[in-house]
Amino acid sequence: MSGLMDELIQDNVEISNAAKEMIKVLGDSHGKEMYDILVEVTNLRKFVEEELHALRKNVDEVRAEWHSRHASNGNASTSTSCTMVGTHNIKVPKPDTYNGTRNATMVENFLFGLEQYYKALGIIDDGAKIANAPNFLRESAQLWWRRKHAEWEKDRTILQTWEQFKAELRKHFVPHNADMEARGKLRRLRQIGSIPDYIKEFTTLMLEIEDLSDKDALFHFRDDLKDWAKIELDRRNVRTLDDAIAAAGALIDIYSKEKKRRVDEGEAFEPKKEGNSKQDGKYGKAPFANKDTIPPTCFLCKGPHWTRDCPKKNKLSAIVANPREEEEVPIKGTAQLGGIRYLSAMKSESSKEPQEGGLLYVDATFNNKAALAMLDAGATHNVMDPEEAKRLGLRTTRRSDTEIKIISAKSMKNIGWAQDVKTRVGGWQGKLNFLIAHLDDCKIILGLDFVDTAHSS
Repeated sequence: MSGLMDELIQDNVEISNAAKEMIKVLGDSHGKEMYDILVEVTNLRKFVEEELHALRKNVDEVRAEWHSRHASNGNASTSTSCTMVGTHNIKVPKPDTYNGTRNATMVENFLFGLEQYYKALGIIDDGAKIANAPNFLRESAQLWWRRKHAEWEKDRTILQTWEQFKAELRKHFVPHNADMEARGKLRRLRQIGSIPDYIKEFTTLMLEIEDLSDKDALFHFRDDLKDWAKIELDRRNVRTLDDAIAAAGALIDIYSKEKKRRVDEGEAFEPKKEGNSKQDGKYGKAPFANKDTIPPTCFLCKGPHWTRDCPKKNKLSAIVANPREEEEVPIKGTAQLGGIRYLSAMKSESSKEPQEGGLLYVDATFNNKAALAMLDAGATHNVMDPEEAKRLGLRTTRRSDTEIKIISAKSMKNIGWAQDVKTRVGGWQGKLNFLIAHLDDCKIILGLDFVDTAHSS
């Protein structure tokens, strides 16, 4: 039993020694591996630091070169990454196209819009700018670019800088005398319309003149304003062009405001109303018939012309000019009221059988109804009997303050008035006014009022 115990103890000692030996071997091997790993990590760190240092050096060189190349154009930036910050979230609108119009303002506006577009997108390379610019050319400008591009390919020359592209565009599309034209327009410029329109035109001309000083620009701007605007600018004591434009833009053009108010309220350009005197008031005027639709017929000689062109108009004018001469010859059996002389000049149709010797009657229509009227150049007005006016269906108004005198008859007071009565005598037609009064021998008298109306039509 004791021998077995001694054997177990001996085995345990051997196992312990073998384990210790193995642990020692493993420890030595692990320490070596750890050392190798530490050396490898140290070498790798050193390599990364060297590469990072070289990269930083390259970035600094690129940054310095970028600063030196774009410092003159005001495009310097602290780092390359700064030019792209925020541009991905901004929708930049495209500039307007250019169609080749030979106008200095349009060319400069096109170039300015392109440069702002490139700046917003962060494009700083001249080659990229020149390559994208033709996409915004249209019509004759596009044809010009195609021709120039073909010439450059043939000669194997290309535009190197953006400034060269702008110079070529200005050389072809900006008129050579644009500066002189702009100076002439500026010298002749005057404020005629509103102040905003004047400011817009002045600013456009000023941009076309390269060497216009601020002092001269301020003088021209103030001198071309209206007098009341000049006084306002002087009162505000403006010293710079920007202050003058701001002050002028804030002024209220009282004349333009008043005119706009009148137009809005319907006080200006109000069309005249048409209608008769009863519809339009005391000073109303009845519309005339369209003479273009009526063939011309002279009521004097019934010829194919207007009365104003009649060769016998002088006879009628002489009769109208001297009605008193007829009143002073009241001889029975003759045309004592100038009726025969009037009819000889007029040659109108009369009734075949006169009602009374020496008096002249004509067939006429009043208010589209036939009636017999007497021509009496000695009567100052047209007169109608009230019964006849009632038969003809005329609308009359009462009036009793006018005394009328008809030759060979006593003076009488009228009892009414009929206006704008549609009348047709022979070839003449128009509207007449009648005094309503009691008549003895005839029912309707056409006096000098009829002669004047017929003569003036």
